[in-house]
Amino acid sequence: NLAIQKSTELSAGAAEAFEQQASSLQSLTGFQDEAITGAQEIVAEGGYLYLRGAERFYRINTADSVVDEPIGFDRLAKATALDTYLGNAYLLVPEEEQGYKFWNLPGGYSKEVSWVKEALPMAGVVDLAIDGEVWLLKSDGQLTRLAIGKPEPFVISNLSTPLKEPIKIFTRPGMKYLYIIDRGERRVVVLEKSGNFYRQFKGDVLSEAKDLWVSGDEKTLYILSGSKIYRVSQ
Repeated sequence: NLAIQKSTELSAGAAEAFEQQASSLQSLTGFQDEAITGAQEIVAEGGYLYLRGAERFYRINTADSVVDEPIGFDRLAKATALDTYLGNAYLLVPEEEQGYKFWNLPGGYSKEVSWVKEALPMAGVVDLAIDGEVWLLKSDGQLTRLAIGKPEPFVISNLSTPLKEPIKIFTRPGMKYLYIIDRGERRVVVLEKSGNFYRQFKGDVLSEAKDLWVSGDEKTLYILSGSKIYRVSQ
């Protein structure tokens, strides 16, 4: 069990139903099996799903299942993370020490626009999250905050055990906290956006944690670990 209060594990039946619903994505969108091979990441915002694959990047309207034309980016294979903000899409390419923004325009998306305005070492960056500012998470536990493309001071404080193997960061506009999967310590760490440690969710079931999503009111976390989804209330 998770070593926290107010935690709930999804029942086997509920987890199975979720998997069945996800498996219907192909028929909803009209994708062929080979078209979604190598899917890396999916992000939800404003009635759309954004799918990053090894070679293609799509936006899917969840209301009518319409799939946009692939968003053009010839270096998509080098991208390591995807997020969205106000309908605009962002891709992180640490090899080029750059992130790219795709403006959401009538009829489609713009070509990529660089949004890192100052030299910024990105070796080890594993994920990003956007809430108006851009948060970059490194494998060594360092967090970088970018405001208008420029680094701003940020220090994690009052976290007794440093991040060991962080792999995912999550936040959205209007949220108070940053949520970080630290697989090395089998936990999800919750930080105030000032950098102050707020709380953590810890347990052996998180040793295979891969991704997480937090409800808009920040009362419920959904954590994908191994082949199961765990629901945690706070």
